[in-house]
Amino acid sequence: SIIVVWLALAFRTIKATPPPASLPRPTIEVRGRQVLVNGRAFHVKGVAWSPTAIGELRSDRDFGRFLEADVAMMAEAGINTVRIYDPLSNRLVLDALWEKGIYV
Repeated sequence: SIIVVWLALAFRTIKATPPPASLPRPTIEVRGRQVLVNGRAFHVKGVAWSPTAIGELRSDRDFGRFLEADVAMMAEAGINTVRIYDPLSNRLVLDALWEKGIYV
């Protein structure tokens, strides 16, 4: 399905960026219609994340400003995947998400 193909492509991009030293790199594979992380079925529990304050334009998005509160809420809610609308290259943001087990 399209979702499995998208996930497989998305997870391949994760492998290109080494994780913080505190966490081991997962093994990600697609078997049939399942995505497996370290040999276990991965069930996407995701949200679209666009940290823009009320009244601001999307171009004013500031991931770092919302990072601590948003990542804590996502982790508490069991979110394991976020979708963003533009490229995200801020290593502090990516590492904070990774440390909470949240894929981008």
